Amino acid sequence: MTLISTLTGVTASLAAVAAGFLLGLPLLVLAILYPVAGVMGCIASQWALEQRERLAAAVPQLPCYSPQAYFG
Repeated sequence: MTLISTLTGVTASLAAVAAGFLLGLPLLVLAILYPVAGVMGCIASQWALEQRERLAAAVPQLPCYSPQAYFG
């Protein structure tokens, strides 16, 4: 009887530890992924803004935008 209760207690303890690990694992993954995703989003938005500024600063190469075509 003592052996059965000991095995039942050990099994219940292991099941509780495993359940706690499995329930805590998604929280751990989210705790790691959210900051990484935030940093990646900031880097991507900064890159997009830099590209937009670079394209806006570029002089158009089309002849219709050249002042020489209108003013000689």
